[in-house]
Formats: sequence, C-alpha cells, structure tokens
Amino acid sequence: MAGFIIPLLVTKSSINLTFRELRIEKRIELDCPGKKAWPELVGIDANCAAVIIEKENKHVKAIMMEDGKLVPRDLRCNRVWVFVDKNNVVTKIPRVG
Repeated sequence: MAGFIIPLLVTKSSINLTFRELRIEKRIELDCPGKKAWPELVGIDANCAAVIIEKENKHVKAIMMEDGKLVPRDLRCNRVWVFVDKNNVVTKIPRVG
C-alpha cells in the first residue's frame, strides 16, 4: 500500500489566528448575579466606566488594566477587568470574570 505525503504549511500568523478564534468560541459564561457585560462603555473614560459598572452591579469591583497586559485567567464573579488605552479610554467590552 502506497502512502501519501501531504504538505502542510503552517505559519506563525495562521497559528495566532487559530488560537484567537478558539478563545472567542470557548468563552465561558459564569452564573454570577447582576449585569455581566457593558458593551456601551467602550470608548468612554475608564474612571466613569468603573463608577457605572460598580453602580449597576453591587457584587463586582472594576479593575482597570492597560490593554495588552496579562491578567490572571481565573474567573471570578466579583471582578470586572476594564481594559484601557494610554488615554484612559475603555478599549474592550468590560465583562465579569
């Protein structure tokens, strides 16, 4: 029986894209009390966003973090990461976790 060799081209960029897609598809939903996401806050001042988040969900603490920095991957119902740019503007949807 003859075997076939199939060439496979894997580039660094294709691997990164695959990991990014998998991360989005595998988002875990937490069963936490209160509001869980604030898409309306993207683009506003992070300090204002933190006040709104903590007012709308008394169970969480908003934690500001520079976008691109690593954060702990454990999921918590009492924490919302607020990713900000150098101008202190919210860059990603703040979510419980």
